[in-house]
Amino acid sequence: KKARGWSQKFLDGWVDMDKVKEELFSQEAPAGWKKILQPEIIGGLEPEGDNEKRLELITGLLEMPREPFLKILKVCNQKIEREKIRLTDQLRNRFSEQGISGSAVLPNLDRNPSWNPFVAQEKTACKEKMLNQR
Repeated sequence: KKARGWSQKFLDGWVDMDKVKEELFSQEAPAGWKKILQPEIIGGLEPEGDNEKRLELITGLLEMPREPFLKILKVCNQKIEREKIRLTDQLRNRFSEQGISGSAVLPNLDRNPSWNPFVAQEKTACKEKMLNQR
């Protein structure tokens, strides 16, 4: 509970990493606390999100390298971006076939029935890969 609390204080910007380490490493911590915290910290990483604070916890607190997580996030973001471009082009072509065209025509992917399930599925797969980095 203590490790979770200090991790959250760090994520919320209330304390810095030195203070978290001081509080958690100054006395004998219960065995296995890192293993308990890993899914919580790693599971909070978000493709297309600002993950810097969580990555700091991963390296500073869990003592794991950040590179594997960055690589997984990059691959996931690239996959989402490729699908976004493909689907946008497809929708623009449909509009063009209907006589609707121009620079102001911007397809709304959130209203496309295949977009949100695709993104959700990719994010879930990404999180599973990251959680398996233990």
